[in-house]
Amino acid sequence: MPITNFLKFSLLLFLTLSYTIAGEVVLKNGATLPGKITKITKGDITLQTDFAGEIIIKLSKVTSFKTDKEANLEYGQRKTVVGLVEYTDGQALIKPKKQVTEADFKKSDTAPEKETETSKIDPFEPIVTTEDFKNLWPLGSHHPDYIKPVKLWKHSIDLDFVRETGNTEEDDYDGGFKTRYEKDGTVFKAFASFDLGAKNGDNTDEAYTAGVDYESPLTLDHMQAWYSRYRWEKDRFDDLEARHTFAVGLSHYFFRDPNDMTLRARVGIAERIERYREDDSADNEKLAGYFQALFINNFGS
Repeated sequence: MPITNFLKFSLLLFLTLSYTIAGEVVLKNGATLPGKITKITKGDITLQTDFAGEIIIKLSKVTSFKTDKEANLEYGQRKTVVGLVEYTDGQALIKPKKQVTEADFKKSDTAPEKETETSKIDPFEPIVTTEDFKNLWPLGSHHPDYIKPVKLWKHSIDLDFVRETGNTEEDDYDGGFKTRYEKDGTVFKAFASFDLGAKNGDNTDEAYTAGVDYESPLTLDHMQAWYSRYRWEKDRFDDLEARHTFAVGLSHYFFRDPNDMTLRARVGIAERIERYREDDSADNEKLAGYFQALFINNFGS
């Protein structure tokens, strides 16, 4: 065989063997699974295969594996490098290239700093041999234990404009905003809205509302709580200059699941103060009992 052809054949054989070996997981029962190792965490290997999609294999069932693409690697006490790893019979050979970035290693946005920082090591040290190999995850991704932060605040704004033409021209404008904070059963809500309308050029509606609502749990399961709320209203065409409603009392949840169904009842006492623009004799202040029932069913969650 000519030398040139021999070199081509050798190169082709080398590439074939490299492709076959790299990305394979060999099990203790003798089975060989080709694929791409995407993650190793908590003693499990996640393998992306062409024949079965993504599969998870217990590391305790694996004899060997080898990666052919650099990834974030963790071993020992928070020692981390970017590099390649070859694993055989419980022992990992790590070939470091550089250090893992702190952002990639971050496990939580709220945990103490010592829980989310790596151990500094020389990124160019020689091959590391360890039986304490812990995690592998892609470059540019968070640590496998990363906990996505829960949004404590939620906001919404809605606006609606309707115009009708014909024998009567009618315009209607309404909208508002809502904001909500929730943590460990404590809920704070604030809202404001308006409703404006006109018919044939004459104003027919002008109403405004705003308020806040605060609730704090009394029990560990958050099913009972105390609450306080305030609501302000103004309606020009009802001659209402201002209506103030203050309420305080107890809440009881029969069901409480933000992803499914919520049923809540409230009892308490409320004070209402009303002031009118023109008819002063209608002004009043009342103290009374307060009851409210709330049912929410979240479809398609």
